[in-house]
Amino acid sequence: MTVAIIGGHNRFGRELKKFSKEEGVKIKFFEKICKNARDSIANADYVIVLTGCVSHELASLAKKIAKERCVFCHAKGLCNLRKLIVELKQLQALDF
Repeated sequence: MTVAIIGGHNRFGRELKKFSKEEGVKIKFFEKICKNARDSIANADYVIVLTGCVSHELASLAKKIAKERCVFCHAKGLCNLRKLIVELKQLQALDF
Protein backbone atom coordinates (compact mmCIF):
# COMPACT_ATOMS: atom_id res chain seq x y z
CA MET A 1 0.00 0.00 0.00
CA THR A 2 1.23 3.48 -0.86
CA VAL A 3 0.13 6.57 1.08
CA ALA A 4 0.92 10.15 0.06
CA ILE A 5 0.91 12.55 2.99
CA ILE A 6 0.34 16.16 2.03
CA GLY A 7 1.32 18.87 4.48
CA GLY A 8 2.85 18.64 7.91
CA HIS A 9 6.20 19.60 9.33
CA ASN A 10 9.61 18.63 7.98
CA ARG A 11 10.40 16.76 11.20
CA PHE A 12 7.67 14.23 10.30
CA GLY A 13 9.80 12.79 7.50
CA ARG A 14 12.21 10.81 9.70
CA GLU A 15 9.47 9.44 11.96
CA LEU A 16 7.27 8.47 9.00
CA LYS A 17 10.15 6.63 7.33
CA LYS A 18 10.64 4.55 10.48
CA PHE A 19 6.90 3.93 10.81
CA SER A 20 6.60 2.87 7.17
CA LYS A 21 9.20 0.15 7.68
CA GLU A 22 7.40 -1.12 10.78
CA GLU A 23 4.00 -1.27 9.07
CA GLY A 24 5.12 -2.32 5.60
CA VAL A 25 3.53 0.74 4.01
CA LYS A 26 5.22 2.96 1.42
CA ILE A 27 4.85 6.61 2.44
CA LYS A 28 5.49 9.64 0.26
CA PHE A 29 5.67 12.84 2.30
CA PHE A 30 5.21 16.32 0.80
CA GLU A 31 5.36 19.39 3.00
CA LYS A 32 5.38 21.73 0.00
CA ILE A 33 4.65 21.49 -3.69
CA CYS A 34 7.37 20.01 -5.89
CA LYS A 35 7.63 18.67 -9.42
CA ASN A 36 7.08 14.98 -8.57
CA ALA A 37 4.13 15.63 -6.22
CA ARG A 38 1.54 15.29 -8.99
CA ASP A 39 2.75 11.82 -10.06
CA SER A 40 3.09 10.57 -6.48
CA ILE A 41 -0.42 11.73 -5.60
CA ALA A 42 -1.84 10.11 -8.73
CA ASN A 43 -0.15 6.77 -8.04
CA ALA A 44 -0.88 6.55 -4.30
CA ASP A 45 -3.55 4.22 -2.95
CA TYR A 46 -4.60 6.88 -0.42
CA VAL A 47 -3.77 10.56 0.00
CA ILE A 48 -3.87 12.10 3.47
CA VAL A 49 -4.08 15.89 3.62
CA LEU A 50 -3.10 17.45 6.94
CA THR A 51 -5.39 20.45 6.74
CA GLY A 52 -3.74 22.55 9.44
CA CYS A 53 -0.28 22.42 7.86
CA VAL A 54 -0.74 22.60 4.10
CA SER A 55 -0.92 25.30 1.45
CA HIS A 56 -4.21 25.81 -0.36
CA GLU A 57 -2.50 25.08 -3.66
CA LEU A 58 -1.24 21.67 -2.54
CA ALA A 59 -4.55 20.74 -0.88
CA SER A 60 -6.44 21.66 -4.07
CA LEU A 61 -4.04 19.61 -6.17
CA ALA A 62 -4.55 16.56 -3.94
CA LYS A 63 -8.33 16.94 -3.99
CA LYS A 64 -8.36 17.35 -7.77
CA ILE A 65 -6.15 14.35 -8.52
CA ALA A 66 -7.07 11.86 -5.79
CA LYS A 67 -10.83 12.57 -5.48
CA GLU A 68 -12.32 9.57 -3.59
CA ARG A 69 -8.91 8.38 -2.33
CA CYS A 70 -8.29 11.67 -0.54
CA VAL A 71 -8.67 11.78 3.26
CA PHE A 72 -8.62 15.11 5.10
CA CYS A 73 -7.12 14.95 8.59
CA HIS A 74 -7.67 17.91 10.89
CA ALA A 75 -5.38 16.61 13.65
CA LYS A 76 -1.77 17.78 13.36
CA GLY A 77 -0.06 15.19 15.53
CA LEU A 78 2.02 12.25 14.42
CA CYS A 79 0.13 9.79 16.65
CA ASN A 80 -3.18 10.56 14.95
CA LEU A 81 -1.53 10.25 11.56
CA ARG A 82 -0.16 6.81 12.45
CA LYS A 83 -3.60 5.66 13.63
CA LEU A 84 -5.16 6.87 10.39
CA ILE A 85 -2.60 4.99 8.28
CA VAL A 86 -3.24 1.77 10.23
CA GLU A 87 -7.00 2.21 9.72
CA LEU A 88 -6.51 2.75 5.98
CA LYS A 89 -4.31 -0.35 5.82
CA GLN A 90 -7.06 -2.39 7.49
CA LEU A 91 -9.67 -0.90 5.16
CA GLN A 92 -7.62 -1.85 2.12
CA ALA A 93 -7.22 -5.40 3.45
CA LEU A 94 -11.03 -5.67 3.66
CA ASP A 95 -11.46 -4.46 0.07
CA PHE A 96 -9.31 -7.25 -1.33
